[in-house]
Amino acid sequence: MIGDPIPCTADAVTIQQLRVTRFDGATPLGEVDPAPMARVDRALRAALDL
Repeated sequence: MIGDPIPCTADAVTIQQLRVTRFDGATPLGEVDPAPMARVDRALRAALDL
């Protein structure tokens, strides 16, 4: 196993809904460890075929 699973309450979304304007009023909630962010990066790149 790579590590402990990341606890989350995420829902599947349509990538097209992730427009920049949806995040204009966003407030940062804190830092995220680099390892989980790397997994998110790989998953998004795979989903978007980048």
